[in-house]
Amino acid sequence: MESYLFGCFLIEGSDTLERAIAAGLTARDFVSPALGELYSACCKLREEGTPLGIDTLADHLGPTRLSRHGGIAGLMALDHQTTTARAEHALRTIIGAADLRHLERVGAAVQERAKRGEDPQEIIAYIERAKAPRETVVRSARRSPFSFTIPARDDPSILLGNRYLNRGDGIVLSSSSGMGKSSMAQQMAGDWALGRPFHGITSNGPLRILIVQSEDSDGDIAEVWQSLAHVNKWTPEERRQIEQNVRIVCEKSLRGAAFIRFLSAEIRDFTPDLVVINPLQAYMDGDVTDSRDLGAFLREGLNGINRDSRFGYLIVHHTTKPATGKDRAERQWHEVMYDMAGGAEIINWARGIISLRALEDEGKFKVVLAKRGRRAGVVRPVEAGAGVRLEPVTVFGLQHAKGHLPSGTPIIYWEAAEIPADAEEKSERAGRPSKFQFSDYRSLFPPKSSPGLTINELHRALLPNGEIKRNSLHQICVRWAEENEVEIINVDGQPRRYRRLV
Repeated sequence: MESYLFGCFLIEGSDTLERAIAAGLTARDFVSPALGELYSACCKLREEGTPLGIDTLADHLGPTRLSRHGGIAGLMALDHQTTTARAEHALRTIIGAADLRHLERVGAAVQERAKRGEDPQEIIAYIERAKAPRETVVRSARRSPFSFTIPARDDPSILLGNRYLNRGDGIVLSSSSGMGKSSMAQQMAGDWALGRPFHGITSNGPLRILIVQSEDSDGDIAEVWQSLAHVNKWTPEERRQIEQNVRIVCEKSLRGAAFIRFLSAEIRDFTPDLVVINPLQAYMDGDVTDSRDLGAFLREGLNGINRDSRFGYLIVHHTTKPATGKDRAERQWHEVMYDMAGGAEIINWARGIISLRALEDEGKFKVVLAKRGRRAGVVRPVEAGAGVRLEPVTVFGLQHAKGHLPSGTPIIYWEAAEIPADAEEKSERAGRPSKFQFSDYRSLFPPKSSPGLTINELHRALLPNGEIKRNSLHQICVRWAEENEVEIINVDGQPRRYRRLV
């Protein structure tokens, strides 16, 4: 970790050294005395206004001190970083470890003084003087534009796909109740813990996955994992790897700040790459439709315990409940499939959204990678001349497997399914549903109290995968306006704007 951090100091354009100094990092915080000495030299160069690099660092050290570090070759061995993606995590870890060592020394000294019978007030005064002289809070990164780099496909900051999910980010798996989101999340965990793709959604090697859930009983969970082991024919070695890489915590009582404290402790204990929270509404305190309550949980709570981008989140989330009475009779079943409770705040927070939708074809489902889905890694072969090319896709079919375990228990497993390109979701009434239902996109429209969005802003907000063409969007909004869902605002001399009516 210390070697990695020092390598980040040497990346051209990096501000890691400035952040380390601002955080109060000192040479004595390094376990390695050699790296502590090099850190002091880097700080001195910064004070002098000298650009930091291998050559300037070597000149500053001089021949004698340079030889203690293995010469130029020794410095070059440290200059091997290609990204600062985990620099903040390294900085926090080093400072935290140094402060713990400091407190251990203080504790030992307090015990020794107490054994000698020193006056308690003098011991208390010693403790006050010996407190860690800094707070281990690192400010947000301040960087120049060209200090950012595109990480390689196998960079450890990437968890899923081609930057579909990075450490520090989150994705949402959304569907209505009873569709099988919990079993899908566990099947994802099983595949990714072995470094294998879940129906094409690739992982960057084997991942350590912490699942915190309140939905399922012990028997429900056992059925899923026994089914996964049976269908995949996992070897004893694969089962041991999953046992090491997956931890399931059943917590059914904590919410809000208490849950965040609990989750933070579980994360420190297990050090996961991916944290699965199932479901969001079981652990969030407040109204999921209130952007302030939702933002407090997602941004202040979940992001707050992951400021150093150590892991990513996968949040399992319900759609809004179906309507009742007269509204239910007039509302199609598939309309509630895509409308996640909480509106734009959760969609803006999520880097990716996976939507699970039931089809008219009984037992089949459509998985829509509804945000940044082309980065997930799912591809299909397409004829290209004499050969084929692999084309990214954002929609694919799944179905519940049939059959039973040897014990007679039904198998719970998501297997691939062929679905037609124009597959439609189920409807609660007769008749073919119209394409592009407003409920699919309602949560992305600004409320009636807002000034609305222009067609360009609306297109960017609604359609990260380009599902609706821009030149068709206005006509679709006109239809939605006729259905009393959308208000179209026309002001002379200004672009037309759109917002939802309700």
